[in-house]
Amino acid sequence: MPPTAKKGRFSPFNVLLWGLFVLIGLYLLAWPPLEGLWAKNSWKQVPCYVPKGSQQYFFEFNSKTYGSQRVTLWTVIRAAPFPATPGAALMAHDTCYVRPNARGDAGIVVLMPLAPPTQEQLMSRVAVLAMVLAAVVIMTWRVRKMAKAHTAAGAAQHS
Repeated sequence: MPPTAKKGRFSPFNVLLWGLFVLIGLYLLAWPPLEGLWAKNSWKQVPCYVPKGSQQYFFEFNSKTYGSQRVTLWTVIRAAPFPATPGAALMAHDTCYVRPNARGDAGIVVLMPLAPPTQEQLMSRVAVLAMVLAAVVIMTWRVRKMAKAHTAAGAAQHS
């Protein structure tokens, strides 16, 4: 390669890092709305009961009664539905969306699949993305610095 020719600005490692950053960003910010559309259109809709002032709700699925605390798909921790006392879902007045697991039990359930994130949920995801961005920028800088040092050392040996 002639000495005046410029090499690409990004090494394959840096392309991988930035690609990983984009994928993480899409997962954190775009996946919940996409999963919400999927849930709304293809998950099984079941009646559910939300007690007034409660942080959980109840529903029946495949003749079993479950409870859950997951209201939106923006919740970072995916709490699985738990077995509940039979009859808790008898006064159902809302709709839950259930995706069965491999055994046919309620695997993932959500009360409001298309709900927007709360400010706290959004800020926690943006904070994670900012930390990932900082790590990618630092690693990109270090790779470039090492490449320049390697190039300078190679040029010094050929002089």
